[in-house]
Amino acid sequence: MNYLGINDIAVFIAVVENGSFTAAARYLNTTKSLTSKYVTRLEDHLGAKLFLRTTRKMKLTEAGKLYYENVRKGFNELAQAEEAVSFLHDKPRGKLRVNCPLSFGVTHIAPLMGAFLERYPEVLLDLTFDDKKLDIVDEGYDVTIRVSKTLDGRFVARAIAPCNHAIVASSGYLKAFGTPKEPSDLLNHRCIAYQYQEDFAEWFFKHNGSINEKIKIDAYMTSNNSMAIREAALNGVGIAKIPTFLIGDDIRCEKLIHLFSDYRFAPYTINILYSDRKHLAPKVRAFTEFLLERIGSPPPGIRASSVSLLANNCRTSLRSCYTSKKPELALTLIGLPSGSIHLTIFPQSLLINVASLSYVRIFL
Repeated sequence: MNYLGINDIAVFIAVVENGSFTAAARYLNTTKSLTSKYVTRLEDHLGAKLFLRTTRKMKLTEAGKLYYENVRKGFNELAQAEEAVSFLHDKPRGKLRVNCPLSFGVTHIAPLMGAFLERYPEVLLDLTFDDKKLDIVDEGYDVTIRVSKTLDGRFVARAIAPCNHAIVASSGYLKAFGTPKEPSDLLNHRCIAYQYQEDFAEWFFKHNGSINEKIKIDAYMTSNNSMAIREAALNGVGIAKIPTFLIGDDIRCEKLIHLFSDYRFAPYTINILYSDRKHLAPKVRAFTEFLLERIGSPPPGIRASSVSLLANNCRTSLRSCYTSKKPELALTLIGLPSGSIHLTIFPQSLLINVASLSYVRIFL
């Protein structure tokens, strides 16, 4: 079947509801002849006369009445559909499906969701956790958060934070098996690897900004979850490379010993991914901007340099003081003995977990 454009039907409805071709033309801001042309084309398409026209009056035929009743219903539904879409795009509302990596999602995203939903009470959040790579469209997610060195070019990506790694082991393991001094010493140790990381069996060590050594480990244990790897390392199973957002407090408290602190690793980025920049739903935009605000944006007036601080998962209250005249950041940790500020220092931009559960990047 060949279908006409919607304009033909819209003109027909306008003629019926305005009572004449002249009145319909005036309503549509067009000419009477063009209005008549649209209706004639519609009648030719249907093979039926829709109006009985004389020089003095016009009325619908039986076919015209039947056709009007049906197309009017369709136009009403179309208007309702447009209104529903406009309603959703007026402000953040409706169901928001978000997928996160398990470790980062549980420790850093989930604690923020209460504040997000309080700010946007008409959003219904569906938050799931999965470390596998997902297709946003196929899986039906509005947003995914992924930690990766490379990005899928099919989707829009917004970087919210760096993800750095540290090689660690428990003091019990090091006492039993010795402490490796050089990266090559790992060949004689029990190593724990994360399955979903690119080249998980190859650990690249960087020194002075360039790749210094590549070690192909023989994994004693592998897992598809960083939280499980952390637990294994804490229990002396072996040496592991774990994101610092998960073990900052363990290093600070010396539950895990930071090995090869003079070396760095290829940087990963924590990204928000969504499928369409042009027609971005307000709920997706609101969620993205919320995470950038809570995780990715340094406070105004603080300048960036090559040194930053990390105190991830630290539940101690934090008070920060800075002025525009003196853009250094003064930190006071409430509840610790005077002078005992236990923070682990890394050379790249990292995060501090504030007691209020807002996350800010701190620069010196």
